[in-house]
Amino acid sequence: MTVSRLVRVAALLSLSGFNVALADTMIFSDDFNGTSLNPSWQVQPGQGSYSVGGGNLRYYLQGPLSSPFTWFTTSTNLAYAFTGTDWEIDTKATYHLVWLDNSGNSTGAQAGQVLVSFNQSSPSSDVAQFGRGVDAWYASDYMTASYGAASSANVINPADGTIPSCQPYCAGVTNNVADGQYWYQIIRHGGSLQMNYSYDGITYNTALSVTLADPADTYNDLLLSATTYSTAGSYTDYDYVYVKGLSSTVPEPGAAILLGTVLAGLLTGMRTKFSR
Repeated sequence: MTVSRLVRVAALLSLSGFNVALADTMIFSDDFNGTSLNPSWQVQPGQGSYSVGGGNLRYYLQGPLSSPFTWFTTSTNLAYAFTGTDWEIDTKATYHLVWLDNSGNSTGAQAGQVLVSFNQSSPSSDVAQFGRGVDAWYASDYMTASYGAASSANVINPADGTIPSCQPYCAGVTNNVADGQYWYQIIRHGGSLQMNYSYDGITYNTALSVTLADPADTYNDLLLSATTYSTAGSYTDYDYVYVKGLSSTVPEPGAAILLGTVLAGLLTGMRTKFSR
């Protein structure tokens, strides 16, 4: 039996109900070990700056009144666009968010954001995001996950969390800084989107599981950005960003064993033939 026929047999087995495992593939990987930004990133200009090196990307929040898709002005967006409907984005973010300015007044909104836009022609109309932020004016110290009208506001680490009427400081603000480390997973399977978060990089919880507004659209644009009322020295550190393509099928344990047995027998037959 030839190799091509062997492949056809595997395909037929799959079509007969035996799922064949497909290996995940790395679409994009950046550990920020260089001294400059990986050229695969697109820097969309606006307010905000960044530095790279030593395994770290630091994004500096700058105002006034800037956000990823324009408030008074647009923030700098570090963007990576790709196509596909089966993928997972993984990243780790560490926050340093300044609560009050030197005069003891609120710095306003200070929020680091990880976003994915699914609409190329209207980026702000179809967006998923994780946002970690503070706003002393509203006594707010939060971490949220959202997609469209769906949101989950109760995903902050309790050590970083808010309490009612937290003036002049919220529970998670120490030495005038709200911080915290968060690991994020954004996963797309066809038209389904799942957003997971972790406080330790090991145990993940699901913040949202939703259906995309346009499941057939294969466009995805990852953005690292921020919403900033005033420049106060806030920043977000990223350790890595991984984008990997996921297997479109998952093997059933019994089917996988049977398929492996069949293929092993076929390979044995091939070796016997070629050894004659």
